[in-house]
Amino acid sequence: AFPTAQTTGFFFREGVRHIGHPELEGIAFELGFAFGTLVYLIDAFEDYEKDHRRGRFNAFRAIFCTLGDDSLSMGNKRRIADLIQGLETEIVTKIELLPVSAAQKSRFVSRLSQNLSRKLAVKLPVLPANHSCVVRPKVTFGQRRQAAVAKACRLTLNNWQNRPLLNPPKAPLECWPTKPILTSTK
Repeated sequence: AFPTAQTTGFFFREGVRHIGHPELEGIAFELGFAFGTLVYLIDAFEDYEKDHRRGRFNAFRAIFCTLGDDSLSMGNKRRIADLIQGLETEIVTKIELLPVSAAQKSRFVSRLSQNLSRKLAVKLPVLPANHSCVVRPKVTFGQRRQAAVAKACRLTLNNWQNRPLLNPPKAPLECWPTKPILTSTK
């Protein structure tokens, strides 16, 4: 990660020098160094299995693998996510030191956070059929409509019964009784 991080740090430092802000060279180098490290580690994380299949070097494979492992364990994925989130915190701290508007800082931090969340999303394993949830039978539109009408009728009738001074609706409902339901007698 060091060559990538150092090169990115130099690039950021030269960028602020080029735009006439040599006072930001230190912050820019540190920001670039952290960002370069982050880029390198995300690339290694994303390419872990591909690098294994192709027999290429991968930093995380060199650190975490035992011979024959073609994927990272959940524990190692958590360690990598913690490392990357630590770099995110460092980058956000450096962004806050930049002399740019609060809106720009917020935009940079938001984009970084969104992209890292997407990159670090863990794909859950698919369980075998005997370990999965029971699937409900598919309900047709007609069945859903019938259940909705029945519920609406129960609610309407309960409301009408509890308020005897209300007049029943003029248009009959599918479940509307032909005779009024009286709840009390005088």
